[in-house]
Amino acid sequence: MKRFTVFLFLFAVSLSAMAQDFKEELVIYFRKEKAAFEPAYRDNQKRAEVYFDKVREIQKVSDFVVLRVECIGTASPEGDPRFNEMISELRQKNITRYLRHNLDVPEELIVVSSVSEDWETLAEAVENDPDVRRKEDVLEIIRSGGKDRIDRLLKVDYGRPYWYMYHNIFPDLRAFRVSVVYAMPVLSEEIIVEDLPLEIPETEIVVKETEITAPYMTVRRVDGKRVAVVDTKVQKGDAAVEKTARPSARPDARQFTIKTNAIGWGLAAANAAVEIDFADDWSVNIPVYYSGVNYFKKTLKFRVATVQPEVRYHIPSVDGLFVGAHMGIGWYNLAYGDWRIQDAAGSRPAWGGGLGIGYKLAFRSNPRWKLEFALGAGVYDTVYDKFYNEPNGPYYSQGVRKVFFGIDNASVSVSYSFDLKKKEGRK
Repeated sequence: MKRFTVFLFLFAVSLSAMAQDFKEELVIYFRKEKAAFEPAYRDNQKRAEVYFDKVREIQKVSDFVVLRVECIGTASPEGDPRFNEMISELRQKNITRYLRHNLDVPEELIVVSSVSEDWETLAEAVENDPDVRRKEDVLEIIRSGGKDRIDRLLKVDYGRPYWYMYHNIFPDLRAFRVSVVYAMPVLSEEIIVEDLPLEIPETEIVVKETEITAPYMTVRRVDGKRVAVVDTKVQKGDAAVEKTARPSARPDARQFTIKTNAIGWGLAAANAAVEIDFADDWSVNIPVYYSGVNYFKKTLKFRVATVQPEVRYHIPSVDGLFVGAHMGIGWYNLAYGDWRIQDAAGSRPAWGGGLGIGYKLAFRSNPRWKLEFALGAGVYDTVYDKFYNEPNGPYYSQGVRKVFFGIDNASVSVSYSFDLKKKEGRK
């Protein structure tokens, strides 16, 4: 009887250990049009650390074998398909490099890919979201294919379902997904009962109650299959614990932007500016203005030559919003009404600085193009000469010193961005 009991036990163990693949999935999220890993954004760092620790624990257990690591970078479907393809590839490259730094997995087991427009995940998210209006019509368009799907979605119920997805679902598609696929080894089903000892000593088996910990699980479709996905929190009794993040390398994808201010052109001032990202959420903006013409007559003019470099901080919680601190230097010759003023002797420019705020709005058809609104105020030290406003008008006063305080920048700019590639091997 005892031999038969042992046989049943071993047979049950062998069945439970039949070949079966398991997946542990991590999702890293990105801001719109960004490919750099931001630890604080949607708790990327915390979830990654919990995930890495879990995979390391799995690797320590000899009964588990890592089969492969699947890495895929994705983008939301709005915007230029060529840009979406590029940004999804950048996300895949940046985070794959980050994974190699944190996971001890043979290179040949890492499988990488990218999806420029993740329509399949979008369709599943729409199916599971009860707040999407006209859901059947939306799903039919998403699954029908074609390059005009966005245009057709915008026509459904005056675009309400599309803009709901844009704000509530699209952010989840701007992501990088990594799945560590592992398996338990298959035990032999052939068990030789005759090799078991005839007599098994009786032992008292004491079963202790232990607290079982289990990860929260969700179901997601990956590569057409429904797989279990482990959340970043681990259930322990009635409480949820989350590991503390620790610093790690931050791959960067910077941008170089050129722009011009329509208000400046309206004042007959030729102008151009460049903006360069130098750190996550930080950039430097350098505009230059020049005007050397009169407004139809010599007694009406706004001649300037200025430069106004500004350091900007792009607020992470509000996409497109930024604040900045700037300095400025400018030469000027202004004429209106009874007077004309000019920087002293034409060689003493105004100088000073101030603060600004602005907002960037990406074009839906091509996110590289943006419309930027900015407003700034500052304090400037000026020394100028004052003339009667007439042809060759005489001095009224010389060397007038005055501190100017007020609006020193108002811009409505059109810009275009290029990517600055990060050098390989840089951490």
